[in-house]
Amino acid sequence: MTELDNSVQRVDTTIKQIETSVEHVDSAIHRVDSSIQEVGTSVKSIDTTMHNMVTTVQEIGTSNEETTQRINSSIQKLLYIVQKGIPDKNRKPYATGQHIFYLHCKCENTAVVGNNRKICGVQMMDDGRLLFCSSNINKLLICNAENFKSETINLQEQSRGITAITRNGIAILFEQYLEIYDISSKEKRKSIHIPVPQPG
Repeated sequence: MTELDNSVQRVDTTIKQIETSVEHVDSAIHRVDSSIQEVGTSVKSIDTTMHNMVTTVQEIGTSNEETTQRINSSIQKLLYIVQKGIPDKNRKPYATGQHIFYLHCKCENTAVVGNNRKICGVQMMDDGRLLFCSSNINKLLICNAENFKSETINLQEQSRGITAITRNGIAILFEQYLEIYDISSKEKRKSIHIPVPQPG
């Protein structure tokens, strides 16, 4: 019997080992099942995110198409107006004798030049400054049209005329030469001799 007992005991040990192995396999299967469930949840989350992204891209595409259509429509309207012009019913024709220029502001120049009546040139710059050039004083008077705060540039002799040539540049005509000044810095930039033809 001992041999039979030993065989039974070995079979019993083998069965216990098989049970332990089956428990390990069952535990491993349970872990694999949990992992598969986690992967399934992740895939569902990714699917939801992708669906949201597709919806957003479609909305952006629709918005861009609508914006492009509105821009194209506006451009077409502008082109039509440019090509056809303003309709005659919207134009107000001027009547004979009607003023088409209106006084924007009035400048009392005695506040700047005093009683000097020999003004040989007045020039208004783009920024609203007024330049007065007198034929009997050797100065160029610069004043702001709004508050008549005046500044001067001293000249070498009596001037004959003045004209604006750039935003801050002016040309002053003298008897035999022309000088170009920067009225912001009050500096002479250039002097140009004017040749006088000799009789004969």
